[in-house]
Amino acid sequence: MTTVHQLSRFMETKTKVSQINLEDFSVVWLDTNLLITNDCKEMANNLRQIINYLKLFDNTDDCLNYISSLTNEKVFLITSGSLGQGIMPLIDGIPQILSVYIYCTIARRHRQWFDTYSGRKLHGLYTDMNLLLFELKKEVALQSKNLFAISVFNQNISNVFKEKSIQDLGHHNGTFIWFQILIETLLRMRQTNDAKVDMLTECRLLYDGNNIEQDKIYDFKHNYQPSDAIRWYTRDSFAYRLLNKALRTENIDIIFLFRFMIKDLHQQLRQLHEMQMNGNSFTVYRGQQMSNDEFQTIRNCQNGRIATNTYLSTTFDKDVAVIYAGDGSARPEIESILFEITVDNKSLLSLTPYANIGSLSYYQDESEVLFSIGTVFCIVSITEDTNGIWHVKLNLSTDEDKEIRKVVDYFRRKMLKKTTLRDLGDYLKDMGQYDKAISYYRVVLERFTINDENEDILYKNIAKCFEEKGDLDEALKNYLLALEVQMIEYTAWYTETGKTYYFIAGIYEKKGIKTLAMKYMDKAFDYLTSLEKQQSTYKSWDSHLVETCNYIGLIHAKRGNHQEALAYFEKASNKLLELPPNDDNMLDLASTYAHIGAVWSALGNGDSALKYYQESYQLKQKILPSSHPSLGTSFNNMGVVCSQHGNYEDALNYYRKSIELRQKSLPIAHISIAACYANMANLYSKQNDFTEAINHYEKALDIRQSCLSQDSQLITKSYIDIAYNYDKKCDYDKSLEIYRTALSIAMDHKVKDHVQISSIYNRMGLVYQKQGKMTDCFEYHRNALQTYLGNIRENHQCPQYLVVLYENMSFAQMELKLYTDALENCQKALTIRLKNTPDDHLSIAKLCHSLGNVYHAITNYKLALHYYSQSFQIQYERLPSNHTLLETLANKIYKLCVEETALSKFDQLDLMNKVYELLSKLWRPGNSKMIELRNDIEQLEDKLDILTIYWK
Repeated sequence: MTTVHQLSRFMETKTKVSQINLEDFSVVWLDTNLLITNDCKEMANNLRQIINYLKLFDNTDDCLNYISSLTNEKVFLITSGSLGQGIMPLIDGIPQILSVYIYCTIARRHRQWFDTYSGRKLHGLYTDMNLLLFELKKEVALQSKNLFAISVFNQNISNVFKEKSIQDLGHHNGTFIWFQILIETLLRMRQTNDAKVDMLTECRLLYDGNNIEQDKIYDFKHNYQPSDAIRWYTRDSFAYRLLNKALRTENIDIIFLFRFMIKDLHQQLRQLHEMQMNGNSFTVYRGQQMSNDEFQTIRNCQNGRIATNTYLSTTFDKDVAVIYAGDGSARPEIESILFEITVDNKSLLSLTPYANIGSLSYYQDESEVLFSIGTVFCIVSITEDTNGIWHVKLNLSTDEDKEIRKVVDYFRRKMLKKTTLRDLGDYLKDMGQYDKAISYYRVVLERFTINDENEDILYKNIAKCFEEKGDLDEALKNYLLALEVQMIEYTAWYTETGKTYYFIAGIYEKKGIKTLAMKYMDKAFDYLTSLEKQQSTYKSWDSHLVETCNYIGLIHAKRGNHQEALAYFEKASNKLLELPPNDDNMLDLASTYAHIGAVWSALGNGDSALKYYQESYQLKQKILPSSHPSLGTSFNNMGVVCSQHGNYEDALNYYRKSIELRQKSLPIAHISIAACYANMANLYSKQNDFTEAINHYEKALDIRQSCLSQDSQLITKSYIDIAYNYDKKCDYDKSLEIYRTALSIAMDHKVKDHVQISSIYNRMGLVYQKQGKMTDCFEYHRNALQTYLGNIRENHQCPQYLVVLYENMSFAQMELKLYTDALENCQKALTIRLKNTPDDHLSIAKLCHSLGNVYHAITNYKLALHYYSQSFQIQYERLPSNHTLLETLANKIYKLCVEETALSKFDQLDLMNKVYELLSKLWRPGNSKMIELRNDIEQLEDKLDILTIYWK
């Protein structure tokens, strides 16, 4: 006997249907007796003519698990009578299921339990498959009208729905704004023949085996004209289904496939809108069924605004709208809503046109008014009538949302007159959609001849996306491709070539390959300084000279040559002040001021740094929309300066402003927002508020995990930061658990950062030390040292870090009584410190103290006293006299003199005199220990005098 699995395989081999459903609905057929018979195959094919995506199951658990996993679609469930009785109690908590159809051979067997659940998503009990198909088709038509995608303008609502059928702009207005920019970009792109071919190729694959839709695709291919856009959008076909869901779920790939149709729709609506402008107000209606949660979002937005994320279909006929609204019988899960929209037909809305499309609609008997994507409405009132229907009155907002419009208009001005596919890639890159940006840049590279698109810039943009994702290998590969093009195509001086050298150096630096990083940084410097001399001789090259000087300044800053960096940044700023004060030049000046601020910050001059950051912000504020993300960068920079100089409250305020502003104009999961959360976390950690620090590090981690490659060192660093703060909270077990996660991720990186791995081992060793687990402490410190020495070349090793590793190893060995090894590692640490940072006196004193401890432990009291005394002398000159470190050392030295008897009498006297002289700096002569020490010295002197007389 064949099974449902064979029928599924039959369907899969017969079609090439994608594993992802690109429509809003799917049919799930659950039955233990599905057979690969002609009847079953015919039924499956008939179902696909109504809803293209069909899934078959013979196990209830598998079926419900699948349905529960869906996020962007609704399900019509068909099941047998025997399984239906068991499944009905389970489906109330599964919002993905719209309706359940019971299909059986003998209805009376199931009538009793069916009546019990009637009205709870249970649509009907059928023995006739044709009747079931007829009812299903009607229900699909009705439910398709309930797919309403809007954004709610309210700062106080926290619910965000994955489908984005309703969005709260308090959290996702950035996404809404960028979505409007996307649509604007598509509308401005030049139409090509490829657009229609690409769309139809994809659609034929999606609907393979679906004869009805294949016929419609054939019709579209041979008969579609731009003037047919409204007719096709209003027809129940692949075009309406795919485009509507793509808009509602913001599926950029499918939206892009339909770009030509979106443009045709917009132009048709705009033409009709202009023709129908008569100054007379009118009212239209839309009936809607919504989940209770979704409707609560609107109710909480009294007197607010909502904006459409798709085309919005309405009718002049209120009675028709009421039918679609329903009668309220589906409560409490589903609410019935009647939207009443009043339109003041006086203002021409060229960006979001609306029109009565009755004469062009596929269904011309419907009195339909269609509103464009991004139309904004004001909520006037929300009331409930006696029939269980909510009545929501809206007014069309003729001035739209000013802030959104400012942002969109700004990006419109930045676009070329002939918007290209590269602009779409740039848009996606700025939005943080790096994978999609890369795919569109590659389409340009593969499909188009590079005329007005610079091939090297495309490779460089791809590289930048990979770099932001943390994929350094792919980033390097594409930067090198960009450089290869530049070497061939641009033999004359070309600023971008110098920048490419600079970017390649940055990648090698991140990869820890310092030799190549220095090599390419030198190439960038040599190229750009030569270029600067060339550009300085021609007035027409002034704008290029500015960019060149800025990059030379950045190289100097990277090398620590801060004064030289300032000189080049100031040359760039002076040159910009000589140029016409247009927006582009003033934004370049703002960027240059930010570079100067960064140099002053590195020099420790917080006042000057803050001054230049503020000047940068003020310039940008005059030109950019108030929610432009670049303003958020300025706030973040000012926060960093305040944090570095202990102005924690000001720093927090700047960070909060930065996050608030960026969330208005960027997707909530944008990498720059993560950086800001991490900065806030650093600040909380400095203030010993470790709980808040962890909270903000976790926010940064969530964002980084959603938009970066798992290979990104930033993800590993987030775990390290969280673990460190659990350590500071004394939650050592939790700290070690998270360090292990960080270590596992770091070890799995394609390009291992051995410095980071060594650091994790070292940190874990310190935690074990606090727990008193010295064997584990020793093992992890040994791993840290071996990882570092075994993988980092000697000339690339950091002396300061080596000192830390040797010192920590020495301490662990000392605790385990491995004195010889402890002495060797401590001496190595001191040697490196004296050679590389001889002015770091307190660190040297600390190492001398440690050496004294080791020598004391092996009873070499002379050398113990020697190193204790050195440590004491250094610290006495630099610490307050009441410092606890001095007191600790003094007591150790005193104990060494008074209690140790292994020295000869002469050595002991010499030692005690030195100690007395040393300790008199800290303790006054009247101190009891000083009196006792003086008495011991005098007694020893008397004994030695007698012995001297005797020997004579």
